[in-house]
Amino acid sequence: MRIRVRPRRSSGNALFEFLVLVPFVIALGLLVWNVRSFVAQRTELAREVYVIAEVIANHHDDLAAPFQNALGRLRARLERDGSSGALVAAVVGRGRQRHDGTACPETGWCPPMVLQTWPTNPNDATWPTDGTCRGGASLPAVNGHFGPGVPLLFNENADPDGDGPEPPPPEADWLSRDLTATEWWVVIDICFDPEPDEVDIFRWVLDLPQFRQRVAWPSFHPLDNCSWCR
Repeated sequence: MRIRVRPRRSSGNALFEFLVLVPFVIALGLLVWNVRSFVAQRTELAREVYVIAEVIANHHDDLAAPFQNALGRLRARLERDGSSGALVAAVVGRGRQRHDGTACPETGWCPPMVLQTWPTNPNDATWPTDGTCRGGASLPAVNGHFGPGVPLLFNENADPDGDGPEPPPPEADWLSRDLTATEWWVVIDICFDPEPDEVDIFRWVLDLPQFRQRVAWPSFHPLDNCSWCR
């Protein structure tokens, strides 16, 4: 006699798996959305800083202070959207003396020098005063030179390939040490810590860093033609 065995119902197990998986899928979706939003925000901000540096470098005869016009609006928006930040900018040109105090030769390398800064008071570069970003002292003061081994550009003093084990190039070969007497750059240093939103808990889970960037944009105008650079 054949005995028929009824299959066990698996609806209970399926329901349990469904209840377990749904929160996981939702959490994973929120995580992906948050990371994509984080990356997109920083990409957009990086592009904006480059555009602002270029715009300032093109205004060589603007007596209305292009630093205040362009950077003032950027800072106001960052203060509105962030919990802390720092924003400082400078006009940088060829320096007058080397690290040993001797005058820079007409040819050959020379450390760059800051000709103009924004804001004029370094203490005004960071908000709030007890914020986690510190940017006011990231660039020398007016008429100050970049010190020995202090890069102007990111990775200027690092292995050219970025993966080792080649040694970094000597300071004399750095791009910022090869400015001519007529060249000037607009340099913007920025740090930004955005306000957390509803799903920004993943930001702390992933330990995502603050946005930090230094942008340098050369001007095609000779330094002598810039009415506000010094």
